[in-house]
Amino acid sequence: MQKRGVRAAAGGILRSALAAAGVLVLMGASGAASDDEDKARAEALAKASITLAEAVNRAEAKTGGKAVEAELEVEKDALFFEVETLKEGVRIEVKIDARTGEVIATEVEKDKKGKAAGLAEALKTATVSLAGVIVQAESAAGGKAVEAELEVEKERSVFEVSILKDGAEIEVKIDPVTGKVLKIEKDEEDREEKK
Repeated sequence: MQKRGVRAAAGGILRSALAAAGVLVLMGASGAASDDEDKARAEALAKASITLAEAVNRAEAKTGGKAVEAELEVEKDALFFEVETLKEGVRIEVKIDARTGEVIATEVEKDKKGKAAGLAEALKTATVSLAGVIVQAESAAGGKAVEAELEVEKERSVFEVSILKDGAEIEVKIDPVTGKVLKIEKDEEDREEKK
């Protein structure tokens, strides 16, 4: 009985050590992982028949809510847009097939840490929609959007849109009240890799 306990403890320690080593390897290869992810997203975008902005519009039409987050997802052979909308304080996630443009699933999300209330408040003062911001960011950065989100910060809210252009990710920040572009910059991981 005692040998089994020692083996289990040793096995647990070994698994923990291997997991930690794996994390360190991944951290050391974060630039390569970022490049691979950007490349996979670029290839996925080429296969999509609709844009992120179109997916947002379809999700809003399906739920009757306002989109607060959208992203291109690649899982095995599946290619879809995941759009989160907010309607009357309820967060609804919509999955849209990126190849066909059809809604494939909707699900009510649990509110994490009261995030819905902050988003609802930010939407009250927003003069631009997530879909509109995506189109604006694509035009400003000259690429295609793969992710967009209304980010609620202490000082103020901001739309953040991730754009792929020439194999690199560019982040565009837009003020939800004025609709003005606040900042266009290359993604931090891309900048760190170039050093």
